[in-house]
Amino acid sequence: MKKLTKYLTLLFLLILFPSSIYAKETRTKSTITGDTVVIEKNEVIDRDIFVAAETIKVFGTVNGDLYAGGSTIIISGTVNGDLLATGGTVNILGNVTQDARVAGGQVNVNGEIGRNLSAAGGNIDISSDAKVMGSVALAGGNINIDAPIRGNLTAGAGNLTLSNTVGGDIETALGTATLTANAKVDGDFVYWSEEDATISNEASISGVIVKNDPRERMNQADIKKAQESYGKFKGVFGGTARVISIISTIITGLILIKLFPKFSENVVLTLREKTWASLGYGSLAVLFIPIVLVFIFLTVVGIPIALISFAIYMVYVYIAKMFVIILIGQYVSAKIDKKMDMYKTFIMGAVVYFVLTLIPIVAGIIKILSLLFGFGALLITCKKTHQEALKKAVI
Repeated sequence: MKKLTKYLTLLFLLILFPSSIYAKETRTKSTITGDTVVIEKNEVIDRDIFVAAETIKVFGTVNGDLYAGGSTIIISGTVNGDLLATGGTVNILGNVTQDARVAGGQVNVNGEIGRNLSAAGGNIDISSDAKVMGSVALAGGNINIDAPIRGNLTAGAGNLTLSNTVGGDIETALGTATLTANAKVDGDFVYWSEEDATISNEASISGVIVKNDPRERMNQADIKKAQESYGKFKGVFGGTARVISIISTIITGLILIKLFPKFSENVVLTLREKTWASLGYGSLAVLFIPIVLVFIFLTVVGIPIALISFAIYMVYVYIAKMFVIILIGQYVSAKIDKKMDMYKTFIMGAVVYFVLTLIPIVAGIIKILSLLFGFGALLITCKKTHQEALKKAVI
């Protein structure tokens, strides 16, 4: 517990107060940043490390936990600890001796996971070369499992294909499921789906097969009644809430630009120049800061720090999207070849942003990405601004 608290606190300081740690691409620090970070094959790092970069390649050995955020992440070496990674594409080709928790648009697992694997992504592919010694929890659009899993499998998927052994039970909610001739389940196969699973005659399931139809939980009359009630609620309160949200966002954004014009420009510039580093920092920050604050709060003496830090964190969360909105406005103004000041650019960006958030599914993706990119760019710019202020003896 002491070790976990120590490193969670370190991460907290790095993310919430990035100026407190001067992270450079150097192996003498616990944090590594840059456009491309490579841990070479003959390199050994004897500690936990935090890496944020557009491209991350680990060919060497990390004797500790590895936290990575970026566009492309390749783990070809050995991580003698836990792996937590988030990126556009995450490839695990080497060995992770403890737990692996990853999220990305494309997640590929070709190596060995010593304990449990948790993954979320648009596409998740666990190849036949992979091996998972513990249980697996997955959430994805398309999930393909060709490797043996020693423990249980829990999954939520649009499409799931299993072509190897699961040493325990399978419990999943999905659109479609396919168990090929090579599939073997040593426990029960329980699934929630409107479609019957496609199970090869040569597949082996030692336990029971239980299909649950999610529609059976409510009869049609109850469903219709619930839909009508929700429609009325959404029409009255949802519309009002959206209008309030639009107005408050525009007012807050204009005040932010008025009070901090140069800083706002710098954050947007960071989004342009360090796009994937912003995503990496933002993903780690949004995920870990609440956990760190809980630990600090539980120390009792740290309650004031935790409460103040949580307030700062929520401010960051709220204003993060403002800078993405400015960037959207700049993009639109460039397309129509019309020069605008930052105020007009922000308003134009806000209009486009809120129109896009009216589209189902797309709305959620835009909001999440705006939070992650904006949060990361904000942190990087805060660090740089603080360093410049120190050099000029302003603070």
